[in-house]
Amino acid sequence: MVELPIYMLPTNFQQIERRSKPRISCAYPARVNGNDGSGRPIEESTTIDNISASGLHLLLRSEFPLQAGLAIVFRFSKTSPLGKGTGPLVAVEGSVVRIQKQMDGFYSVAIKIQNPRFL
Repeated sequence: MVELPIYMLPTNFQQIERRSKPRISCAYPARVNGNDGSGRPIEESTTIDNISASGLHLLLRSEFPLQAGLAIVFRFSKTSPLGKGTGPLVAVEGSVVRIQKQMDGFYSVAIKIQNPRFL
């Protein structure tokens, strides 16, 4: 088999989506509750930056261990604060499936959604 040089690979090679569910890029205000790595309870405001039927991604100030259970409440509205607005209010339970420390000190956190419900 002949290997193609990188410049001859198809142009969409790096755009192939590996996720099984489509994602929505967003900026939904959210409130996260859970226990950090030392078992200390944490409540933090943040913004969800993408979501799918099975998971979501957000940035947090606190570090959580893998598989940590989190409760997240958010509003499906980019323009309304969490407590106000007309977008549906959603609560999900989920677990941390990926966490990575960013250069700015925040943590990039991927959550597997386990129990979504409208409030």
